[in-house]
Amino acid sequence: MKKNDLKILSLQHWMYNPTDLDETCLTAIMPILKRNGYYLTKEMCWFEIDNRAYKYNKEYFEYNLSLLNHRRLRETEFKAIKYLISNKLASKELKEKYHTEIELRDLRKLQINSTLWKVKK
Repeated sequence: MKKNDLKILSLQHWMYNPTDLDETCLTAIMPILKRNGYYLTKEMCWFEIDNRAYKYNKEYFEYNLSLLNHRRLRETEFKAIKYLISNKLASKELKEKYHTEIELRDLRKLQINSTLWKVKK
């Protein structure tokens, strides 16, 4: 595996709870990097936690990565678009920007919460 082929994201909050992971429909695989993280190569997507690894959906990783590449809206822009949507004046493009921003904020909250959970652990 070439260094440039590997993409890495922080683990999401739900990935940290080992009891929940064992009960899900994830496919267990042998750890590849032996380091906690959420990984994507051309061939596969997986995450590793505490010397265990699980295959995961490639599209979810790519979607989360695209959210992180999204330009954040300033708070004034966000509130203005929210106002337009609530008054049914927003275009389809503005609605998409608004919903993408909400998903991005949720993803960042998850990353912060998972970091705090890691520290408390």
